[in-house]
Amino acid sequence: MFLIAAFWEAVILLVIWVPLVLLWLSALVDLLLRRPMSGIARVLWLLVIIFLPVIGAIVYFVVRSRDVLDVVTAPELPGSMPEVGYQLEALSKLRDAGALSEEEFAKAKAKLLG
Repeated sequence: MFLIAAFWEAVILLVIWVPLVLLWLSALVDLLLRRPMSGIARVLWLLVIIFLPVIGAIVYFVVRSRDVLDVVTAPELPGSMPEVGYQLEALSKLRDAGALSEEEFAKAKAKLLG
């Protein structure tokens, strides 16, 4: 009888409580390591996650995934400066190394700059 009760206690611990604690901790770590968030929003989310541990963590990840999805699916602007700059730098390195001719470099540069 004691072994059966201990078995079910272990199952409940491993199947329910450990994942909930890991969800809560991962929400806290993600919140603290996430860069593009204002201080006020970070404090409010921290309070929600601490005072409503399971529901707060689930809501945080749902809202966060929607924000991340918006960033990922945002249309790329043609000629965005960082991306074009890196590509131009790579093209110039290829040209300097002799992998691209001047004509190929000019065509690729014209295509990047629109």
